[in-house]
Amino acid sequence: MKRKLIAVLVLLVLLSACGGSVRGAVIRDMPSELYTADEIDSAISVIKTEFSLSWPGCTLKEIAYAGDETTGQFAEYYLREHYEDFSKS
Repeated sequence: MKRKLIAVLVLLVLLSACGGSVRGAVIRDMPSELYTADEIDSAISVIKTEFSLSWPGCTLKEIAYAGDETTGQFAEYYLREHYEDFSKS
């Protein structure tokens, strides 16, 4: 489930060329009934670490959890695709 959360967070990262840091990144709060604040903060920390290591020359401007509804839609898509792959084998 955390991989799904991280994937959703990655989709919301807004980039701007030049800088290469996560300093000053705005973290938008989003309420969740699926995840605790600690789980969301942990995922954001992973994204910030990965960003600072793998996106040289870029600046992380903003990051946020996409919300429970978006996460649910992503999960439905993942399960549908996974089920189709499984049924073909």
